[in-house]
Amino acid sequence: MWRHLLSFAGGQATVVIALTFLVGSSPGGSPRYVGEGGDGQLLPDVVRTARAVLLVSLVYLAVATPVLWIVLVASGQSVARGFLHALWMFMSAWSTGGLAPQSSNAYYYHSMLFEAVTVAIFLAGSISFALHWAVWSGRRGEVWRSIETVSFTVTMTIAVLATAAGLMRLGVYPDLMASLRKILYQVMSGHTTTGLSTIYPRAFVRQWGPLAMLGISFAMAIGASTASTAGGIKGMRVGLAFKGLVLDVRRALLPGRTAVVVQWHHLRPRVLDGGAVSSAMLIILLYIATYAVGALAGMLYGYPPIEALFDAVSAGSNSGLSCGITAPAMPAVLKVVYLLEMWAGRLEIVGVIILGGYTVSLLRGR
Repeated sequence: MWRHLLSFAGGQATVVIALTFLVGSSPGGSPRYVGEGGDGQLLPDVVRTARAVLLVSLVYLAVATPVLWIVLVASGQSVARGFLHALWMFMSAWSTGGLAPQSSNAYYYHSMLFEAVTVAIFLAGSISFALHWAVWSGRRGEVWRSIETVSFTVTMTIAVLATAAGLMRLGVYPDLMASLRKILYQVMSGHTTTGLSTIYPRAFVRQWGPLAMLGISFAMAIGASTASTAGGIKGMRVGLAFKGLVLDVRRALLPGRTAVVVQWHHLRPRVLDGGAVSSAMLIILLYIATYAVGALAGMLYGYPPIEALFDAVSAGSNSGLSCGITAPAMPAVLKVVYLLEMWAGRLEIVGVIILGGYTVSLLRGR
């Protein structure tokens, strides 16, 4: 109960910080921090923003926990046990924490309906709270217009196709429905950086193979939305980087004096500028460097490159999926590397750099 409460409350706290202090209060530093070139604040002050985030979370908790409870009781659990498991699994899925009360994770429940409900919960949890609030305020069209939704759809499709190609080549699941069920759950869990899983960790290596593992690694590396409980690079930054590429290509093809304007949408229409693109690219490169350092550390301890990359990306994006490297018996130094990856990834890396800058300034007496 305690660790699930920590996951649930910690996710909301991180979002409140991102939406207020790091996004709305410092015009010079905040766009570079989030890499989105604009604000995502829900309400004008931290107190009302915190209340809005908590309200959204509690409403989902009040609706989704009873649904999970009914599913678990119908599948054979007792009323009391079913309620506790439903509460814990909601907290885990909503906060994209990946924790489960059983060592076999979501595989323990053996229920397609349970998997469908948890997918809906962690997909909702991976959406920006600013976008949730816009929808709650009556602006439902924002869901389809947002650059994050479009980016997530594209990268999710790429990850599913790559994973499916890997599994089809190996013929792991002869039944199409069973194959789709496993693929969609694992890829969606990875892309939202939730970490719930319906297969055992070593199955990624022994059954799924390198191509499928790369597909899921790609999904984990990207992550979901800014100002959500999810980790990873975030879809907005990927979308901005792609828009920046489009802008450069159009400028190269058109006459020199032609004014080129590229627009993007998140809560409102925006015009793309170089600052937003460079900020997004900076954070993308920092995440890639973090993943690479973690993968290199794993390879130095003798793990195969694909496996080392998989767990390093999982740690850096705060996903929680593992192919078996992350275990009690893993090397102590590698544990420290993964811990630092998780910490830096959760603070979005630039936060660590800012912390270091403040520390140096304090030591210098500034």
